[in-house]
Amino acid sequence: MSVEGLFITVLMLLLGLVGVTLPFMRGRQKVGDVRALHVQQTRDALVTSYERVLATIRDLDEDHRLGKINDDDYQQERDYWADYGVKLLQLLEGDMSQFVDSEAAEESITVNADGELDQAVEDAIRNYRMALESAGR
Repeated sequence: MSVEGLFITVLMLLLGLVGVTLPFMRGRQKVGDVRALHVQQTRDALVTSYERVLATIRDLDEDHRLGKINDDDYQQERDYWADYGVKLLQLLEGDMSQFVDSEAAEESITVNADGELDQAVEDAIRNYRMALESAGR
């Protein structure tokens, strides 16, 4: 084997070794990086919840404009969602690190936001069906 061939073989083996071990070396994150990741995930969950609130308010406005919801129910639901949106904005503008200290707090924000949204949708559907039943009688 020539010297050039030997050199190329060793170089290819080293590059292959680096290529195989590099993903494992990148997988090790510092504590600060993990904390920053949790902060970003919490922020993303709050932004998603806020976008859902905005969509719900837009849907309420549209339903009210089309006459699907009476004025009292509309105002009550809109006030609730507006207050909820304000709370989410306050959380977004605040210090996110308070939620990262315990992962349970982070999960509870997401679960509570999703659970409240689901409950509100179910309540709106129930109110709509009741309104249809009372209008049909």
